[in-house]
Amino acid sequence: MIRINPSDIITLRTNLLEALSTVDYTKSETPIIAEMTKVIPDAVNTTTFTGSTKISAGSVFVHQSPYVKCKGFTANYVEIGDLLLLRKEDNKGKKEGHRALLLQAKRIDKPYPPCKPYTPKDKDQYLLYNAWPEFEYTRPTLLCGKKRHIRNRHIWVGTKYLLISKGSSNYIKTAIPTMPHLSFFHCFIDEIIQFIFGYAGKPYYEPLSHERGWNKVIEDLTTITAERQSRVLGERRGYGIYRFGDPSSLSIRGIDDITSIPKISDTNEINFENKTDNEISGMPTIEFTVSQNQ
Repeated sequence: MIRINPSDIITLRTNLLEALSTVDYTKSETPIIAEMTKVIPDAVNTTTFTGSTKISAGSVFVHQSPYVKCKGFTANYVEIGDLLLLRKEDNKGKKEGHRALLLQAKRIDKPYPPCKPYTPKDKDQYLLYNAWPEFEYTRPTLLCGKKRHIRNRHIWVGTKYLLISKGSSNYIKTAIPTMPHLSFFHCFIDEIIQFIFGYAGKPYYEPLSHERGWNKVIEDLTTITAERQSRVLGERRGYGIYRFGDPSSLSIRGIDDITSIPKISDTNEINFENKTDNEISGMPTIEFTVSQNQ
């Protein structure tokens, strides 16, 4: 059982609130997510925990996540998501408590609710997150043509929308992709804290050889991100992969020398120009490690 001083939770929440308030919410989803992958680990790593429980965080950012298609889409493909949260627990050297939360980010004009019900404009992404029909990867090459079908119960605890109010940090919430409107709106900061302590997100395990559901999808996303990291050496700055926070918290490293991955202090150094290269793909990921020393 994770033991934490309540005052530490208050400090963590304050640090996350201050960190997220520094993000430029006038930008589009991709630069916002890039900034979040930096400031969230920084907020966690600068929080001092007074008990035996220690928490660290690391992240990687890759522009353009994998594309998928399925029957019922009006477009040729959609991105599978914008941000992946991972959580693992190191309990006296025993690795356990793996959880994941896949988020689809959308900027909104005004806070919802209570103004009025919110329905995502991209119907294909909405269909994907609401029903999770069988889908097929169309990018990158490593996954292209592979089919997956998430049929787990309670999948919505692991796949949600991330709603971001345009131009303001006052409204960042997660929501469940119910039809005909999103529901169960939840403060993003509280979602992060609950996720860190194992009360949010969905558990995942190493998939069996025949699996092609939730466990396999998480393996897909972490595998291609690790593969992307292994190709970073020699690439032109701006089109590689970037890391933030504590690299020791990352279990999806694709190369032994993690320091060779560009570590930058300002996300303005990232080039967000679209690339058509089928190999330029990965999943922006923030990974939290919870350690119990006693």
